[in-house]
Amino acid sequence: MSLFLSLLLSPLFADIVSRCPEQTTPIRTADANIPWACALMERRTRDGVDCPAGSYAVTTTDPYNPFRCVLKDVVLRAPRGLCPPGHRAVPTADPQKEYECEKVAGGFAGGPSCPRGTRPVATPGQLRPFRCFADEKPKAAVPTAEPVFRKPEPKPRRDRTPKTCPKGTSLEKTEDPFEPVQCVAKTAPAKTPTRFRRFRKKNEASFDYPEGWNVTDDWGDEIPTACFMLSVGRQGKPVSLTVTRQRKGSASFQDLRAMIDRDKEWHKAVESEGGPIDDLRAVHLTVEDESDTVYVDTGDGYFVLSYAAPPELYDTFEPAYRRLLKSFAFLGKREDGPKEDSP
Repeated sequence: MSLFLSLLLSPLFADIVSRCPEQTTPIRTADANIPWACALMERRTRDGVDCPAGSYAVTTTDPYNPFRCVLKDVVLRAPRGLCPPGHRAVPTADPQKEYECEKVAGGFAGGPSCPRGTRPVATPGQLRPFRCFADEKPKAAVPTAEPVFRKPEPKPRRDRTPKTCPKGTSLEKTEDPFEPVQCVAKTAPAKTPTRFRRFRKKNEASFDYPEGWNVTDDWGDEIPTACFMLSVGRQGKPVSLTVTRQRKGSASFQDLRAMIDRDKEWHKAVESEGGPIDDLRAVHLTVEDESDTVYVDTGDGYFVLSYAAPPELYDTFEPAYRRLLKSFAFLGKREDGPKEDSP
């Protein structure tokens, strides 16, 4: 017998009561045909999932507990009782009382509470028995003649290109499409860094980076990363050094060979000369006058050491990258023996 047919015929064979049996409590359901039911009080049945034998799940009117397991062979009817005007008798869970008096809320009989300009529409089976819908507005009359709208004449565009620049600035082209030429502050000629500081992460790695560069330490992220960037007072591609750690077993891990092949295919990188880094196998890649990258194989994953700069500043700051490679030290546990899948 289907669930629908069994529910339809259940009132014919069920016990009709006005008080729920022990170990159950009365609840209000969202079904207008069965407004009340006796719900099981066990914690495992309070979500209406995997209801035990002799019970089934119903939808309640409680938005914080919308599903409950209720008795199948018991039909709960509203009790009879004397209540003040505007109230009605409802089932109670209090063993000392025969019923409770509940204030009658506004419904379709007394007119549901909807804002002006809206009307109630029944929503059977939902948590709320009705919803308020706005009445359709009458359509505007169709004009007999088509109006002619004249477009305003465009105003002449003001030339924002500066004719002269203040002292300490110079007229230069920028990457701003709205102001392609601007007065940009003059900067001192870029110099190769000569002073360095030590960056260290316990049981991970340590290396040198130029003093005075902006440091972004994201080593606690899913992909540990440390980025060092130089502010040269210009727009466009910055000068940066980046160190990234990839560990086997992490959700974001990508195979070393796949990363190398991707750089070759996507960025047209080519392998360049370069030996091991801290006695670890390393693969050196370069994109001429754009970037240099070294993949350092640690056995349990790898490090990615990279350098990027604009073409006109590339040679000036490349020594900082060479200092990073020379000073890099792996502080983790080293695995003995060569790797068969090493690049």
